[in-house]
Amino acid sequence: MDVNSALAFSTLKEVANELLLVSTLDDLSTDFTKAQTLLESTTLFILSAILKYG
Repeated sequence: MDVNSALAFSTLKEVANELLLVSTLDDLSTDFTKAQTLLESTTLFILSAILKYG
């Protein structure tokens, strides 16, 4: 999964409860988790670079 896909899944997760069936949410739960993990690691990388290099 790339960062753009992760952003899309993260955005979808915000409104998914109102748009999708519970079974579909269950099917997508792995993708939601992957997206969150990727975005968190990307954010940490960016923040550490900012702190290191100003």
